[in-house]
Amino acid sequence: MRQRAVAGVCALVLLAGVAAGWRTPPAALWLAWAVALALAAALVSRPGALAALATARGRRVAVALAALAAFAGGLWSHFAVLHDLPRYDDETAYLLQARIFAHGRAWLAEVPFASMLPHPLVVNRPDRFAGAMLPGWPLVLAPGAALGGPWIVSPLLAALAAWLAGEAAADGVDDPAEANARAALAALIVGTSPWVALQAGSGFGHVACLALTLAAVLGARRPGPWRAAGAASLALLTLARPLDGLVVGACLGAAALLGAPRGRLAALARYALALALPLGLLLLWNRALTGDPLRFPADAWFDAIDRVPGCHRMGFGPRVGCPLHARDLPGFTPLDGLRVTGQRLGQLARDLLGWSLALAWLVPALARSTPRATPALRLLGAIGALTVAAYAGFYYHGIAYGSRFFFVLLGPLAVGLAASLAPLAARYVGRRAPLDGA
Repeated sequence: MRQRAVAGVCALVLLAGVAAGWRTPPAALWLAWAVALALAAALVSRPGALAALATARGRRVAVALAALAAFAGGLWSHFAVLHDLPRYDDETAYLLQARIFAHGRAWLAEVPFASMLPHPLVVNRPDRFAGAMLPGWPLVLAPGAALGGPWIVSPLLAALAAWLAGEAAADGVDDPAEANARAALAALIVGTSPWVALQAGSGFGHVACLALTLAAVLGARRPGPWRAAGAASLALLTLARPLDGLVVGACLGAAALLGAPRGRLAALARYALALALPLGLLLLWNRALTGDPLRFPADAWFDAIDRVPGCHRMGFGPRVGCPLHARDLPGFTPLDGLRVTGQRLGQLARDLLGWSLALAWLVPALARSTPRATPALRLLGAIGALTVAAYAGFYYHGIAYGSRFFFVLLGPLAVGLAASLAPLAARYVGRRAPLDGA
């Protein structure tokens, strides 16, 4: 009976989400996902459905299906929804730089008639022609560009993010049945999200940032190759989005300081190196393209277009904020920061149809369960909270294919919701299904 109540609440939240998110394009993608989750809610109402997820076999099948759904959704979004075309200048600049990297160059030194090729967010100098965006995401896109298909990179990373979300959800859970259920549910939440599909079909690198964040958190929690992979992920994340890298690095460093003394210095040194190397490369990159190590190429481009020096930057002040983004700029105050944060969070709720935000509170109450917050979940929660706070100091809302600055919040939301639902699955294992060697 309690399961049916949970399924009923799921259906109601989905209906409310469809009503709230219907105007968010592409509506067909959101509606298809809502119908799929409504069917899933009906399936969950069956007594043995949740129990199957708590088995080792159920976990493997669920994670594989989630990864496949994420990959297929990204491809479908790219070709059927976005029609294999960049919609924003940022995407074009990323693809340009990825193709330059794919040819083994950092920039083009000689471009015939370069002055006849004006394009937003492009460094166009007599001796330099390159994308003005940060180099981390184009580096990730470069192998796909070299093979003639940069569009396949994000869908692959979406599948990876679904698997990593499952690993993060199960990390630190002692009960095998609950660990299996958490992994299966978190992977399914990420893999079937229409927002993941839409971002994976775009030319932005936020799906990559989600996967790198999850890998960095798992690297802090697990020994051996995971540590090296986590440090490398943190470095690449910093090269792609320095603010996100600093947020993740700060949370990992704080966790190391508050954790066990053994291995603390090694962990801090690893995080410091993973941040210092990409930040040093960014200084060299800035100097090569702008002549100033502290001036990003995109900032220089906005300065030239808007004729308000220093408008495109973090912080508050009368000259912060480029008029290209809004007519009431420049001028950005802390109150404006709160307003923009509310705008991003409102869009986030629409991107997720409101389901994860609501169910994270409703499910534990209905299930009469109190999910245990694992260290990985606490880390992801801290990263999400600090991300929201950090971006409050940036004037532009950044809404493109959803609230993309807050895309990383899908990690803690998925892992937290899986933690809320998993006790239901684990509770039914003994009654409905064997552990299957879990």
